[in-house]
Amino acid sequence: MLSGGASAIYGSDAVAGVINIILKKQVDHTTLDLKLGATQLGGGENARAQLSGGFDSGRLSAVWGLELSGRQPIWSRQREFMADSTAQGANPTAVIGIKDSKNGSLWRLPADQQCADAVGFFDGSVSRVDNKLGVYCGSGKAAPAHWTIQSGNRSSNFASAGQFKLSEAHELFGEFLLGQTRTESNTRSASWTSESAGKGYFYNQNSKKNEIWTRRIAPEEYGGIERSNRAWLDDSYSLALGARGDLEFKDWSYELSVNHAHYRNQNFEPRFVSGVNEFFLGPQKGVDAKGVAIYAPDEARLFKPLNAQQFDQLMGETRADNRAWTSNFNASVNGSLAQLSGGPLRGALTLEAGRQGFINESDPRLAQGEFYGLQEVKTVEGSRDRAAVGAELVAPLHKLLTATAALRYDHYRFADRSQGASTYNLGLEFRPTEQILLRASHATSFRAPDMVYLFADEVKGYYSSSTDHYRCARAGQPLNKCEFAGVAPGFNYLQTSGKELQPERGSSSGLGLVWEPVKSLDLSLDYWRVAISDEVTKQDGDRLLRDEADCRLGKLDAASSTCVDALARITRNPVTAEVKPEAVSLVRVSPINASSKSTSGIDLKANYRFKTAEWGDFQLGLKYNRVLTFVERKFPADEAVNKVGTHSYSGWPEKLETTASWRLNDWQYTLTGVRNGRISGAGDSWIEPKFMFNLSSSVQLNKASKLGLIVNNVANTIRKDEADSWPFYPSSYYTPYGRQFWLQYSHKFGV
Repeated sequence: MLSGGASAIYGSDAVAGVINIILKKQVDHTTLDLKLGATQLGGGENARAQLSGGFDSGRLSAVWGLELSGRQPIWSRQREFMADSTAQGANPTAVIGIKDSKNGSLWRLPADQQCADAVGFFDGSVSRVDNKLGVYCGSGKAAPAHWTIQSGNRSSNFASAGQFKLSEAHELFGEFLLGQTRTESNTRSASWTSESAGKGYFYNQNSKKNEIWTRRIAPEEYGGIERSNRAWLDDSYSLALGARGDLEFKDWSYELSVNHAHYRNQNFEPRFVSGVNEFFLGPQKGVDAKGVAIYAPDEARLFKPLNAQQFDQLMGETRADNRAWTSNFNASVNGSLAQLSGGPLRGALTLEAGRQGFINESDPRLAQGEFYGLQEVKTVEGSRDRAAVGAELVAPLHKLLTATAALRYDHYRFADRSQGASTYNLGLEFRPTEQILLRASHATSFRAPDMVYLFADEVKGYYSSSTDHYRCARAGQPLNKCEFAGVAPGFNYLQTSGKELQPERGSSSGLGLVWEPVKSLDLSLDYWRVAISDEVTKQDGDRLLRDEADCRLGKLDAASSTCVDALARITRNPVTAEVKPEAVSLVRVSPINASSKSTSGIDLKANYRFKTAEWGDFQLGLKYNRVLTFVERKFPADEAVNKVGTHSYSGWPEKLETTASWRLNDWQYTLTGVRNGRISGAGDSWIEPKFMFNLSSSVQLNKASKLGLIVNNVANTIRKDEADSWPFYPSSYYTPYGRQFWLQYSHKFGV
């Protein structure tokens, strides 16, 4: 693994690190691997079967592998601390209710309505609520019932690689990968509100008022929560063919290859059909002088439970179809150039050319008005050509000193634009003794902007979990009790294109020491620094809402670049609006080139091994990573401040991992402990570090079979954030899965 920028070797995307994956060229036996797992607290049951093998018939050899896997989802209702959104005093979610648009956010119910027909909804949690929000049928379990904290999936994958020897010096080779995955998740219930009709409300002939009606459909009505899942079907394949071998010039070798990869994603999402308004409100009676739709609805209809057949009539399914592909040609040669005092000077030259493209197509029925509240989304497509040339040198200047160097030029062409960049990589290794190694490196890097950012004019979406930080702060309410916080109603967002985006450019440097005082002990200490300019990033909606609140409340200078940008991107309804006065109506996000970002830190590693005659072999390991600085400028005028240790730093400032392994005869045990650094919680709170332990063990049953057990999160620890709103845990950092365990079995045939 390369921990610094490696664009000079691998190209555009190798900005901060590279992991090489090398497929096996030969296997001795057909092997079956089985893995079965679950969580102690419920949900997440999973299974995986892998079968691999190969053959060697002299000139022709190949390896192959097949994997089938599946995983059940984990629902938030399966975790007790987040099964009720009112656990920290927040108001129940509205399941059924009516609003007079002139009363802002106040709900009302018919005088004699006690929500009796809805009592059985959402696990029997619905009741009549009368609080500062008004009177409505509400539940604290409505949101958790529909929220997957881990998605479910089914996948199948096949991989193969083979080679055919033309002679002792030359061979043909090929690699093929094929995969399909279906993923399902759920982040909001089937919920209808008349706000989507016309002006955002309708005129009720019976009450003589402009009103908003809301109806959340419960799983008990339509036969199970899974029927409202959103699904993704991913299909992919890649094929590479080539030739490689030795040249007649000294010890030089070559490799030529062509490859093509294709990826398709289909997104299936349940949606209300266009007749849902008439189902709940009856036939439309026309429009008034302001263009507001007129209905004469029967209020009893809103409270009457649905059945599965009615749900099927109201719900359809949209399908988005997204595809991406890439085709490339690669040629490389490498070998010795000269003899130096420390050994041969080796070099490599590579040439690459390729084309990549994508197309995102929405459901054509959107343009036909078949679905409620949805509009046509334009097809987005684009392609670009690229070419690159690069060279590498490994120079043993002395038996104690080795230098490496790489230089590469990449060029991209798309639409009417072209972009190019040169990058380089320099390294030194000095070994004054057999026990000590000193190393240093410096590299430059670049990354071309994502094509979706370049070609998509507009992308509309919905932040299903969103918080109005401004109104919560102004009302003096903590986030976990604020009626403007949580998963409903959510905010719409509009992402615009970044046609003028420039490539990211960066640099990375490192200094390191490796010391092996004895054969059983090795230690290493590395300092690293990475800096990026013009970083391409999609703006974070919640960060914009936080900045907007701080700017409006005077915590940030309203004339600063950050405030000018945030205030322009958050659109709120007027204070005098008929519906949701002063509420967020739209968040505008776009990919931007951030001014600059830099970070530095240290990595410390230690490994100690020792053997005993009676008690077996032991190994102890330690890894410690610490971020020393993280400085980010979104705009050139922003102040450069180290964010590490402040609430504005998003990430773990440090991480400690310890490992202890013990092997005795056919048994092996490994205990791993991970301790992440302190992170920012809700408001001004902090979440302190805590160790989490994972345990694995295995036994070699015989020469052919092996049995293993893995337990993650042995102490069943779940990190919570009591000061935050539902789901009450820092979802960007930790998971609420609790203790997980797997049983593994491996068997080699013919041993």
